[in-house]
Amino acid sequence: MTGYGVDDYLHQAADSSNWPGGLKYDPDNSGNPLSSLGVHEHWNDPVSKQYSGNLGRTGGIELVSVPDTLVKTLKTVKN
Repeated sequence: MTGYGVDDYLHQAADSSNWPGGLKYDPDNSGNPLSSLGVHEHWNDPVSKQYSGNLGRTGGIELVSVPDTLVKTLKTVKN
């Protein structure tokens, strides 16, 4: 078993372009459907375990480790 598709629900929640056709999610009935329910990423490798936030990018996930030496985080460059 390869596990193919086991995280499809996470891909769908993170980006409405992955939702089944015709599906709109408007939980507050405002007429403005949500385009995303959050962020979904995979870390860069099973040893470093870095997400985009750990790699210095903005707008993604940052894994915070205890102790903080387990996952290296690069400084984010602000524009």
